[in-house]
Amino acid sequence: MGDTVHTGDLGVIDAARVAEFLRITGDRQWIHQPHESQADSPFPEPVVPGFLLVSLLSAVIDAVFGLDRPHYVINGGLDAVRFPAPLTIGGRLSYSATRTPGRPMGGRTFVELRTEMFDAEARTVFSGRSKLLLGGPER
Repeated sequence: MGDTVHTGDLGVIDAARVAEFLRITGDRQWIHQPHESQADSPFPEPVVPGFLLVSLLSAVIDAVFGLDRPHYVINGGLDAVRFPAPLTIGGRLSYSATRTPGRPMGGRTFVELRTEMFDAEARTVFSGRSKLLLGGPER
């Protein structure tokens, strides 16, 4: 059994969502907010925090496991997380996720989920690998 690929849309990441994320996490990095010295920034417009993109992996995992979801999915960690290009606030975000075949591990199934997220111009703004343990009673 080979790898399974999933694609989807994560919607527009608007200023209100970013502001709420910044408030909850305590992130005060000025590059995420409109600022008079934006011209001095390496980015011409405010950018979405990388950790907000990481948090969206929960939505990707939910979409990937959909109806054949086991009773639980445990995040076993992340590898090779990268942010190759910035996503500007107000940008649309889509993803491609590749799920490896499951491997039994102590009564659970271990899978790796490789995810890339893209802006509206198809530039990769996030890439990473999630290690997941799937478990629960058989259905």
